[in-house]
Amino acid sequence: MTHASLSLIVNLLFLLLSRGRLYAATNTLEHTPGVLESLEKLIDTNQDIYKKLLQKANTNILKYNDLKKVETKNLSIHPDFLNIIIFNSDEKYLSLIEGEQAECLLYSLMENRLLNVAGGIVTQVILRIRKNDKSIIGVAPLDDFLKYIQEKQCYAFKQISSVFEPEQYLQTLNQTKKPIPSSKTLCHKIMQDWKKNFHLPYFCKMIETMRIGDSLDQKIKGNPSANTQLNDQQNIILKEASSYKRNLSVLDKSYFKSVCENIDKPEKFCNIYLSENVWDQVIRGEKPDYLMKYKCRDVLNKETITAKDYPKCKEIMETTPEICTKAGMLQFPSLYPKPNCHEIARAYKNSHLNIDYQDCPGKVDFESVINISRKLSHLFPFFRHSTSASCEFETYQAFAETVMNEEDEDIVWPLQFCFKNLASSIEECLEFIPGHHPDHPKSEEKVLALILSKTKGASVSETCKKVNTEIYNPLLLEYKNGCYIVIDSKKCNGINCQPTIFYRGKQVTDIKYLSDISFEYFPINYLKEKYSVNNILKKNFPIIINRIYDLNILKNYFKEYPSGIIYGIGCVQDILPQFFKTKALNDCSPIPFIIDGYDKNQENILLSIRTSIDDLHSPRLIDWNFIFNAVSNFKELQPINTWTLYGFRKK
Repeated sequence: MTHASLSLIVNLLFLLLSRGRLYAATNTLEHTPGVLESLEKLIDTNQDIYKKLLQKANTNILKYNDLKKVETKNLSIHPDFLNIIIFNSDEKYLSLIEGEQAECLLYSLMENRLLNVAGGIVTQVILRIRKNDKSIIGVAPLDDFLKYIQEKQCYAFKQISSVFEPEQYLQTLNQTKKPIPSSKTLCHKIMQDWKKNFHLPYFCKMIETMRIGDSLDQKIKGNPSANTQLNDQQNIILKEASSYKRNLSVLDKSYFKSVCENIDKPEKFCNIYLSENVWDQVIRGEKPDYLMKYKCRDVLNKETITAKDYPKCKEIMETTPEICTKAGMLQFPSLYPKPNCHEIARAYKNSHLNIDYQDCPGKVDFESVINISRKLSHLFPFFRHSTSASCEFETYQAFAETVMNEEDEDIVWPLQFCFKNLASSIEECLEFIPGHHPDHPKSEEKVLALILSKTKGASVSETCKKVNTEIYNPLLLEYKNGCYIVIDSKKCNGINCQPTIFYRGKQVTDIKYLSDISFEYFPINYLKEKYSVNNILKKNFPIIINRIYDLNILKNYFKEYPSGIIYGIGCVQDILPQFFKTKALNDCSPIPFIIDGYDKNQENILLSIRTSIDDLHSPRLIDWNFIFNAVSNFKELQPINTWTLYGFRKK
């Protein structure tokens, strides 16, 4: 709990004294430390003073009917009680007590549970009554006192209070303008206007009530018996918190949380709405929403994400950044752990790869295909369903269709099912694209079903499901019928992943599975140069590829071609040494990667990188020296010393 500064205390007391509402502390129980004495001494004695003051005041309990008999000029808040409130309340709420309505604002803060005494919120008010030139101390329940003071003095606040009743507050909230700043000047004006707005304590009550409600919920979850130990006030808070959580939109919660937490710190409020934080920029529409859409789908565990989900998602990512290291791994597997949310946000600041889809490196056997897919999707995006079931097929699709449509007969798509044609007794091979697609004729399932219709009399509409060996159990009834492509992940090596095919519970042995993707990303000898991925892409797409030899060329490339990206292949042991250790001399496992920006605020340039085993929406910041060494070391192992770092852009 923060405490008000001495200057605020002096100003507040002076303000109320000057308006005739407080009187000199004569005939008090004992000497009370003055406002100019040390703050520490006041804090130390605060609780004891309150206990003794309340004990004395309890001899004269004042209900509403008792208060009605007293003229307001003879009634005041006890100065010691005010001191106790000041030292136990949050300074940001005390800062609202100013202007002509300062006293009524004080009572409004009490009404909205925003002021505290030693031990909790204000639930009763200790008063001084002047009678026959004598001061009498008494205490009134807060509700009785508020009813009295709103009828006698704070008439406007009675009306304001009524529009925040349980059946009215939502309408009031919806009718209230919530201006979003677009400049610092406007931002400061917005905060000044809110400080003068008598509705603000009621909105801040909603935020504080939800906060306290969450705390009580956690207490009950940890100890269910605590539910029976709650007092009336806590039960009221839980009920109201539930109503606010249910009825307030995510944007309303986020907005008033920002306002109420920064009443006395307008700069902080402005930083939230004018900040360079990438999540805020997405929420404000300054950066593409796909930077959050897919990440929030994982974080919130929701199939469909809208803009209303972003503030909640942002709050989770900022307060629990480690959630990004594992969220979505089951549906879209990739290298684990992924970077945390803070690291991803930092990488996104200068990242520009088009990632308006979701792929799944852990489901694709060929790492180069993932890299190719991401490059093509950046320059030539196409619609994807981006589901866990569709991501494998959609990753292969663009490059596979490019190769399948090649006019050069020497360039063929290597993933094929081969079988003996019963009519001609000749072996026939059909190309397929791995993964699931309900309609595409070249999908793995469709092609296999077509072959089974020719060799086993199966229906052409047969669906062949792909499962792994851990799931497939031939003893279960569901696996005794239909078609299954069973993958043994332990035998998959990223180059050849032979499945076992079962049809109606029996293993199919007369269908061969060809899966050797022999395309070299970069040419390894001059005779096979036309078979390299680089040349196939240049032949079929309007692209320009440039060598990137050093850091200055890389910087200039992004400056000259802001929509371009850089791709390459390097030794994974150099790029990701925290995951892959060098075990021997010249130990180098090649890994494709994409660079789409760099952090300009670092002495050591950090590149925004996604390797082909990384989650698409989790870029890593990696030192340029790591990348240069990775490419250089890979080059030394190539037959023709091929340099493997290139820029990639449209013509």
